Amino acid sequence: MKTQNEFRLIHGNFSPEEAREVLLSLIDRKIEYHNLRAFSNHIRFNDRIDNSQSRIAALQEMKASVSELFDSAARSGQRIAIDSQVTITLLDEK
Repeated sequence: MKTQNEFRLIHGNFSPEEAREVLLSLIDRKIEYHNLRAFSNHIRFNDRIDNSQSRIAALQEMKASVSELFDSAARSGQRIAIDSQVTITLLDEK
């Protein structure tokens, strides 16, 4: 049986500085998580870190794109609306 839950993680209108703080802190935390996970798995199990490395690269690209967007909004005096939903699905182990 599959159970699905949805949670509103971020919802609101932000200044570019506020939006930058909220989103970039999440992205930075994800990068930190993958760095620590890759390091730990490599040290403990001599695992390859290709998957974590590619995810880190994708997150860094996302961070640069989001930063550009916030810079553009700040230059033009715009506010930023962010609506982020997280869906968590509980799966039966098979």
